[in-house]
Parts: sequence; structure tokens; C-alpha cells
Amino acid sequence: MAHRTVPVPYFPSPPPAYSQAYMASVARAFALYAQQQNSYPDPLSWVGAPASASATGTAGQVAYDASYFYVCVDTDTWCRVAISTW
Repeated sequence: MAHRTVPVPYFPSPPPAYSQAYMASVARAFALYAQQQNSYPDPLSWVGAPASASATGTAGQVAYDASYFYVCVDTDTWCRVAISTW
């Protein structure tokens, strides 16, 4: 099977007071990206959870801990969304 490249979704920089709806859209974009990558050999770039929103990171890295899912959207710029049941 030939390898297909899946484009990385655009993750915009969060506004100063980003809303839950904004973070939900980021989470949906990532979920779509992860779903597309699931059948491709290129793994996601998983790293340890960042200590702050400005922790060292490269755009596209992802992490999680017991409370949050994190996405690095630009160099040393992390967004997070709370993990909860629904």
C-alpha cells in the first residue's frame, strides 16, 4: 500500500480570552487529524504534558495528563482542553 500524506489541520492562535467553544473546535480538528492518522504509519508526536502555556514545544506535538489534553499550536505555545465525561 502506498503511503499517503495527510495534511496537518490549521490550529489558529488562541484569542486572549478563548472560549470553551473555541477549544472544542480545536479538539474536533485534532480528533479528525488523529482519526486520519490512525491508519497511516506516521505516529503523532506525543510528549510529556507541558508545565505551562509557554513551555518548550513544537507545533503539532500533543500530550495529556489526568485533567487535560494539550496541543502545541506554535513554537512554545500550548493550548489545552479539559478532559471530562459527557
